[in-house]
Amino acid sequence: MQLKDRYDLIEGLGEGAQGRVFLARQRNSGQRCVIKLYKEATDEAETEVRILKEFGGHSLPYLLDCGEYEGQYAVVMEFVEGERLDRYMKRRGRLTEQETVDIALQISAVLQAFHGHVPQYVYGDLKPQNLMIDAKGKVSLIDFGSVLVCGAKNQRVTGTVGYTPAAEGCFDLPYRDAYALGVLMYEMLTGVGPMSGIEDQKANIRHICPETAKIMQKATRLDPAFGYQTAVEMYEELKQCKPIPGHAGQRKDRKGKECYYIMDMKRLFQSGLLTTMVLAIVLIVSATFFFREGTQPESIYETEWSNGAQAVVCEDGSDLTAETVYVTTKSDALGKGGNGVCFQSLKIKEVKRP
Repeated sequence: MQLKDRYDLIEGLGEGAQGRVFLARQRNSGQRCVIKLYKEATDEAETEVRILKEFGGHSLPYLLDCGEYEGQYAVVMEFVEGERLDRYMKRRGRLTEQETVDIALQISAVLQAFHGHVPQYVYGDLKPQNLMIDAKGKVSLIDFGSVLVCGAKNQRVTGTVGYTPAAEGCFDLPYRDAYALGVLMYEMLTGVGPMSGIEDQKANIRHICPETAKIMQKATRLDPAFGYQTAVEMYEELKQCKPIPGHAGQRKDRKGKECYYIMDMKRLFQSGLLTTMVLAIVLIVSATFFFREGTQPESIYETEWSNGAQAVVCEDGSDLTAETVYVTTKSDALGKGGNGVCFQSLKIKEVKRP
């Protein structure tokens, strides 16, 4: 019995270079499913069937059937409930760091299964349009026509501008998937798509914890040698992230303006950064008092002027006099003066010795 006798097409879901995708219904059970009709039986179609057989159910749809449908090669798979990630992000706007990390963890878990397989698989076209998210936040990959086998010859290479690294010779390396996931994380956090350039996306990152930022920066390295070699390492590091609750759009200062945070105070203490900052401030303040009070005789301006006119040259060229002036620097002259002269309001350019 042909697939046409078991399944009815309901509506088109999309069309690509390799074929068309339809929402369908199984006649006997009434179960909804997805049928992908390839223009011809290709190696890509066979790879997709193999991927669904091996990984179906683990954030991938199950393979239900395959065969001929009205003269075309058809792959029948489980219908995944939910919303496409690109539409979800458009509706929600920028996602929180917590949600971004959760989504990235789920995707990297699938990718590490691909990259850990023998032979290695590369998903090849990771982007929001190829991801579904349901009401509970579960993420699934839904298109496998671009999957590549590492090291295989004569493979048809596809990809999407912005999510594909520019480095040569990496089309079938797991690094390619890790790069795309890094770009996707930037997009989820900033709401800025990769078409504007990865540097524009990075410029919008000001409100995440250092662990998350470090992962995204490494994932999007243009040189594969300095990026993630597989998603396994990326997955392990994502598990160590401790996202800051909320996002920039939810954080307001006392005047209601949007503000940004890099780290919270607890994390500053834990990292030792706050302690270092406090010590640095104490040293600076101590040094200031020391040089102002303890080392005045060494100052080039230090002298006691009395019973004579001392010239204080101002920005406007005028001169003022004082009976006694103690000066260590120009800035000190702003606050010290004799004869009731207020130097604070003057823009002092130079202090001349008598």
